[in-house]
Amino acid sequence: MRNLITAFASALPTEGIPTEIVYLPEGEHRITPFVDGKAKAVTVKVPAARGAEIAASLQAALEKRQQANVRPWFDFEHKGGVASALPSAF
Repeated sequence: MRNLITAFASALPTEGIPTEIVYLPEGEHRITPFVDGKAKAVTVKVPAARGAEIAASLQAALEKRQQANVRPWFDFEHKGGVASALPSAF
């Protein structure tokens, strides 16, 4: 499996932790996001041939959000509160 999209850790210690996090690996994945407060199982397909296109789309969406008043962030297990990461680029 190839890693298509990764997030790089720049403000973390250099020992004992990974230097990148796979955000969206290629292949087919079954996920259960919450939509309007209800769990909804979906299958996400990430073909390797579309990796650059997907990364560009995510980057464009991130840049649009970074210009808004609310900055994008990653959470812990879909719970509000402290951010687990602040995305800067895809």
